[in-house]
Amino acid sequence: MPIRLGQEFTAYAGSIDRNIRRIQQAADYLRDLGIGGSAVGTGVTVEREYPELMNKHLKAITGLDVRVGEDRIQLMQSMGDAAAFSASLRVIAVDLSKIASDLRLMAMGPRTGIDEIKLPAVQPGSSIMPGKINPSIPRWSTRCASR
Repeated sequence: MPIRLGQEFTAYAGSIDRNIRRIQQAADYLRDLGIGGSAVGTGVTVEREYPELMNKHLKAITGLDVRVGEDRIQLMQSMGDAAAFSASLRVIAVDLSKIASDLRLMAMGPRTGIDEIKLPAVQPGSSIMPGKINPSIPRWSTRCASR
């Protein structure tokens, strides 16, 4: 089924937008702190004012918009919020890799790829061919995949 280049780029923009919102949502959960929960989150040996006072000072020192978590037991025992944030970063990395691969395929050619788009020649060429300028082509390398 034919697809216009503009439709592809609209889809790329949509993916990036969704990923940004996913990252922001996951990051918001990281603002909840289990401060004042004591060892297991019950707060049984902690002064009543401690969580809010600590939160106030942390905000002042770091400039971060942190907040006292409501369910400190859950916050003390779960790594789910950190894992969700990490996962959201991995998802955008996968999508960006796919976009780069698509661009590389569309720009390759005329014999080895689609040769559908022309990227501007902006990078200096090789040392054995003085004056040669290469197009800027996105690349995915095994070195990037291992990170």
